[in-house]
Amino acid sequence: DNFLYLGLANGIGAGIVIDGRLYTGSRGFSGEIGHLSIDLNGPLCSCGNRGCLETYVNMPVIRQHLAATAKQGSVEPADFETLYADPACAAVFDDVADKLAVALTGAVNLLDPRCILIGHDGTWLPDGCLTRLETAVNRHILAGATRAVTVRRSAFGSRAPLLGSVCPLCRELFSGSAIQS
Repeated sequence: DNFLYLGLANGIGAGIVIDGRLYTGSRGFSGEIGHLSIDLNGPLCSCGNRGCLETYVNMPVIRQHLAATAKQGSVEPADFETLYADPACAAVFDDVADKLAVALTGAVNLLDPRCILIGHDGTWLPDGCLTRLETAVNRHILAGATRAVTVRRSAFGSRAPLLGSVCPLCRELFSGSAIQS
């Protein structure tokens, strides 16, 4: 009933589900976790702030760092698990997990979800990266000694944006509020 969905693609967004309902905020703009600053002196983000999470961790940046580290022209997400076996590439994934953990620890302390689902292209992140992320979040959350937050891949993968966009319409249809009498 209470979880965070982290969509990792060209940017990073979060779906926040509280008591089984999607939290949209007062203007429908909640979940912009990619624009949480994890370093106030960091690089300038497209939003105008500095050190936003998505300036460090988004799929193009991850792929670029891996390609440079592995000395390859390009890297596809399907190669991530294989690349993780290379210690230099594993260090790139460790950095990804550590940076995600900074933002997600704050989100967990604020919202108290039971689970974090990693989706969109983030489903390609290696098992070791997700394990490191889960360990780091649980090590730093306030109630870490009494409970644990699980980090799992979304079963929807890259189809999540499409499926997620249909859910509000379905809710309106099935509640009867989309039908005029």
